[in-house]
Amino acid sequence: MVIIFFPYTTPKFLRWKSDSSTAGWLTNNFIKLYQFENHTSLPNLPEVKEGPVYCVEVDLEGKDDYPEITLAKLTYDFSQWTKVPGVSDHWIFWDIFRMTNSFEINESNGTWASKPHSKAAKKYWGLQSAQGESFPLINVSSAETIKTKIFDRLLSL
Repeated sequence: MVIIFFPYTTPKFLRWKSDSSTAGWLTNNFIKLYQFENHTSLPNLPEVKEGPVYCVEVDLEGKDDYPEITLAKLTYDFSQWTKVPGVSDHWIFWDIFRMTNSFEINESNGTWASKPHSKAAKKYWGLQSAQGESFPLINVSSAETIKTKIFDRLLSL
């Protein structure tokens, strides 16, 4: 069986950008969301499929100022979704492994697990859980490593 990921957000990457803050003028973090193409569409949002949302984040600053990629598998209660994520919804997916005031975050052997605190679940569009891992961006250097280092690894989360 061939599993095909497809992006369902805008053609642009999700990113944090703010004209009022100089930190937002230089975009250094990009997120792209994927789902399986063959899953059933949601009745209220046909662009979104039932099943996990897969997140690929490229952070050009990364840990210790080295660019890195974070891969994550996110499970949702889709009844909380009222729209397809847009460019400005970057924070909803970026916060998951970083905001300890909203999430219970655990790391073991380079793998992250995150669950929202009860009050945060609604704010983060019904997020139920997230699993992820990060690795240096330099490990992705060809079409073959995109397949093996990104999409094959997403399947193993």
